[in-house]
Amino acid sequence: FMLHKPMGPVVQRPFKALRKNIEYQALDTDEAELETQFPPKKFPAALARYVLVFEIDDDWRDQINTYQTNKKTDSSAHPPSSPIAFPLIDKLRSADMIVQEFYGKKKDKYFALISISEKRQKMLAELMEIKLRVKKSDDETNQIKRDGAWSVYKQHLNQVYERCSEGTIFSSCQQCMMIEYLLNDENVRAIGPQLIQKESCEPGNTPLMQLKKDERIKDYFYMHHPGKRSWLNECWAQTYTKRQPIEDLREYFGESIALYFSWMGFLTTMLWVPAFAGLFVFIMGLVSFASGGTFDNPYVPLYCIFMSVWSIIVSNEWRKLENTWQYQWGTRDLPDSEADRTEFVQSKRTYKRLNELLEKEEYYPDPLWRWVALLLTCVTLPLMVAINIALYMSVDMFEAAVAPSAGGKLGPMAYLGAVLHGGIYLGLGYLFEKIALEGLTSFENWRTEAEYTDAKVAKYAFYFQTTAFFSVFLWGFIWNRARVGDLDLACKDGVCYDYLMIKIPTFFFTVYFGGYLIRFVDRLLFRK
Repeated sequence: FMLHKPMGPVVQRPFKALRKNIEYQALDTDEAELETQFPPKKFPAALARYVLVFEIDDDWRDQINTYQTNKKTDSSAHPPSSPIAFPLIDKLRSADMIVQEFYGKKKDKYFALISISEKRQKMLAELMEIKLRVKKSDDETNQIKRDGAWSVYKQHLNQVYERCSEGTIFSSCQQCMMIEYLLNDENVRAIGPQLIQKESCEPGNTPLMQLKKDERIKDYFYMHHPGKRSWLNECWAQTYTKRQPIEDLREYFGESIALYFSWMGFLTTMLWVPAFAGLFVFIMGLVSFASGGTFDNPYVPLYCIFMSVWSIIVSNEWRKLENTWQYQWGTRDLPDSEADRTEFVQSKRTYKRLNELLEKEEYYPDPLWRWVALLLTCVTLPLMVAINIALYMSVDMFEAAVAPSAGGKLGPMAYLGAVLHGGIYLGLGYLFEKIALEGLTSFENWRTEAEYTDAKVAKYAFYFQTTAFFSVFLWGFIWNRARVGDLDLACKDGVCYDYLMIKIPTFFFTVYFGGYLIRFVDRLLFRK
């Protein structure tokens, strides 16, 4: 999850690149002498760490090998250095930031772990207007955890704020936000390290993004807090019987991620109701099938009505719960603003103009190119769906032509046809997702990440929902009422129950397991 620039009162943002769990350590025992250039330091566990990753090039690696060889005979051998990494690290230390350095296990990466002191944290928290929860006590002066109001941090009121579950005033997530705030030189009053002049950054790029683009750093991300991570893994990720620790998730990941898991927990709980109701309807269908030969029973339409009412209730109850969390976390009054996408700002189809209301220049998409892109999307999506449907129909006509001599309509060709439908769906869907989905959405040049994501979801839903269920519609309705030349694709006596009982499970079985196979091969061949 990408972090956004703090604007006004700061909300905790989700961790960036939590998927990464890069292992770093000193060199092996026989190579540990190399680490003597870094005096051993003990960092308090309370200090969160932000990681900069540097790529070790051939020249740097040669210096390491030479140093290891010469160190055994010459104690005054010059330690290895990097013309890229070390100047940046010197700037970090000159800005009063705590830096711990490690060579990677394979000697291909160099890690700089950055922390800031508690004194620096307090100054930055006040500058960034971070909100903390105020302590609350009962009539007997016993502190009531996580029940106080929220207030913008002030250094002279440090004693009135409640500590987080990690035992510090500021959580590891907030500390990493502060470090990134410094590294990106968001405010000159913060006195950051100025790793790169902001004027030299491309439009829409932060200093860290520009350093990565210029290949001066390999990557940057938040470091896990080991104690808190272990606790969450034990009490949340590996248990299904306990309630979700939403407050702990908020502290560690930020409000956005905590709200997401709150929604997932709420939805999963509410799904028990239609699950039991659906099980009852299914049992009644079995009873009806045993007595009359059909799954149809009077409870099916009632279940449909029940699901409509259930969805309305769930939607309203979630809005109440969402507002409750936002009120408790003090985020209801924050402005709903989102930064422009870097790709949008740097696009040739974007231009600047004066916003007379705000009296400042802003970026806007070129309206002509936007209409051209939307028109291209409106043509491309139906065309790809039409190609998919045409292939479906070709398979069914081939099946109808071969089936009479291969076991009839319910013979092996019925299974083969369903498998081919699934293969077409997966194959064209893969091409659509890899080529058309990203290409069309990028060409439309959406301004914010939310707009970009909404556009992708709309295309994804239109294409895959149409192509996934058109096969069922084709088998159950169209071929039963249409004839193609001399081919008779209709079911016997117009009843397709037995035919669909073969087609539908085979099709979705192929899609389900074939999708896993495609993703596995994709990761294997295109692993980055």
